[in-house]
Amino acid sequence: MDVTYAEVRTPRGYSLYACDYPPPSANQTVTAIDITSDHVLTTSSRTIAAGESLNALFKVYGNNRYGDAIEFFTNSEIIDSELSFRSDERASVTQTHVFTIVITLDNGKVFKMTSTAIEIIAG
Repeated sequence: MDVTYAEVRTPRGYSLYACDYPPPSANQTVTAIDITSDHVLTTSSRTIAAGESLNALFKVYGNNRYGDAIEFFTNSEIIDSELSFRSDERASVTQTHVFTIVITLDNGKVFKMTSTAIEIIAG
């Protein structure tokens, strides 16, 4: 770790102050992420049943993530303060979905988030 120090002369000698924060680190790693929908999701290239994994359709974005596939995100430290999941797939018909995202950590904790109803416009 590279740290920058400032040296300050005091009447009794010198003092050192660390000027850089240590790099962020985490105590847990993500062991699984699963994204599902309450309805059948139809894209121009595939149809996925309600409750089936939609992971292949989404990428992870965050403070330190720039469009990683979900499988590359698992088994890694969580150092992002915010995550978003985005898809470039186009819907073949207008449809409404409630998405559920479940994130499991290596310490056994499970975080489950459910969206409000989201309308996806065909295009």
